[in-house]
Amino acid sequence: MGRKRKKIIRVTRKLPKVYNCPNCGKVSMRINRTKIKEEKINIQPGSIKRTLYTVTVLCGDCNISKDYESRKEPIDLYNDFVDWFMKSGSV
Repeated sequence: MGRKRKKIIRVTRKLPKVYNCPNCGKVSMRINRTKIKEEKINIQPGSIKRTLYTVTVLCGDCNISKDYESRKEPIDLYNDFVDWFMKSGSV
């Protein structure tokens, strides 16, 4: 007879809170979200809440920033910011 097999505990990875700045290269980009309004959309089984945020993407070191109004998650907004920065060339 053998012993009981151990359950493997899987580590859940979390998204970062601070990101790399495309301008200065330091890990100092923060994304601040404030809620503007919340909508309830009724669908047959239940309802969905959609929240609109005012978002500021800001580097704490070189003070580069951009404001958005969006429903996206912070990582998606960071990617939009990097795309905008690479397209414009510089501040």
